[in-house]
Amino acid sequence: MKVSVGSWTTTEYCILDTVESFLHSTCLLPSEDNITHLYNYVVRSRFAKELKLTANEKTLKQVKGKLTFEEEKYRAIVRLTHGAKANPDALADF
Repeated sequence: MKVSVGSWTTTEYCILDTVESFLHSTCLLPSEDNITHLYNYVVRSRFAKELKLTANEKTLKQVKGKLTFEEEKYRAIVRLTHGAKANPDALADF
């Protein structure tokens, strides 16, 4: 079953989130460029083909857009749950 979230499927978003988390856990900068390269590497990999993952390659612009959207969504949720004056950056470690 292919579930779509905008132009991103759930599988694609999970891969993006995993790639970003992986880069955060290494010494590599989790830049939009690095995230895009690693995301596309995973999607094109032999293992993705063997698992029959339904994920498409993404451009840098698409990745930037998705990361920006997710950050804005996070900030909105913080403000809704902690008040309009809450600082989402101060809560990032929780």
